[in-house]
Amino acid sequence: MATVVVQAVASLDGYIARPDDLPGPIFDWYQAGAVELTFNPDHVFKVSQQSADYLDVSGVGTGMTGLPIAQHQLGFVPPGGESLAVLREGDRTLGFPTDAFTLTSLYTFSEGWLRGFGIGINGTLNYDIILYYYSDVASSGARRPFIAPNRAAANLIFSYQRKLNRRIQWKTQFNLNNIVDRRDVTVYPLITTGAPDNATYRQSPRMWVWTNSFQF
Repeated sequence: MATVVVQAVASLDGYIARPDDLPGPIFDWYQAGAVELTFNPDHVFKVSQQSADYLDVSGVGTGMTGLPIAQHQLGFVPPGGESLAVLREGDRTLGFPTDAFTLTSLYTFSEGWLRGFGIGINGTLNYDIILYYYSDVASSGARRPFIAPNRAAANLIFSYQRKLNRRIQWKTQFNLNNIVDRRDVTVYPLITTGAPDNATYRQSPRMWVWTNSFQF
């Protein structure tokens, strides 16, 4: 029986985070680094060392791209055994917390010299998020869940609204996201061995967001 390994990157909106954590077109990823990778003579990619390590196909029987899935010949042998299970029956859904709490409170002044002004707070707390399962070669290939650190964030909301005339109402709002600028570093283990693979912030830095809306 053959062992099938699938490696893919998907973007629902066509963007991917750049090294400075700002969004860029997803194909920027393949030209944003200093390490060259060549899967066939027609395509030369320039990626970071971390991406190059991830995209390494030295254990794959073919380096061709653009082949139908049925024509891929894979020679990958998992270090922990004959197979590498990504999901098994009874596994928890990946990427979702066991417990999640969200609290939003907003107060708008309806009279006096503060009429139209609003102030509020929003808080979120997520516990026990399994991102994926990996094979731990240090424990004889034991399959372990990679649980992300708990995520907590507090955001402030400032707003003002008023009627410009009988038909048009204008509202402006400032959001201060991640008030305390908490950005914990998460170290991701390699799915095939459990060795440290890369590290990143899983939370956006403190950020001001200003929005304006008109209601007719």
